[in-house]
Amino acid sequence: MRLPRVFVSSAVFILILATLLFGYAALLCWLTGLDLASATLGASPGGLVEMAITAQTLHLSVGLVTGFHVVRAFLVNGFATKFWVEFHRVGLFTGLDWIASRLKRHR
Repeated sequence: MRLPRVFVSSAVFILILATLLFGYAALLCWLTGLDLASATLGASPGGLVEMAITAQTLHLSVGLVTGFHVVRAFLVNGFATKFWVEFHRVGLFTGLDWIASRLKRHR
């Protein structure tokens, strides 16, 4: 019964995320003069290997796309603990717990 709601909310979130990432790539392209297609592929949320193969197939800058994903991996993994502490400080997990408890009540 809840699967259509989950599908719609997931699809909306994916569209918002894709739009924000494309906006980031376009801004980066405008500020630095990078190729828009390579910057978009570098900003996409896929894995490093998949994006590098896609860049090679599309004849884009494989080094640039790989660099984006390597830097992202280091930043995300390097700052994961700090993100966790900040999310906990602002109460993000409390809000998620509240949402989960509300969903459990509707079962």
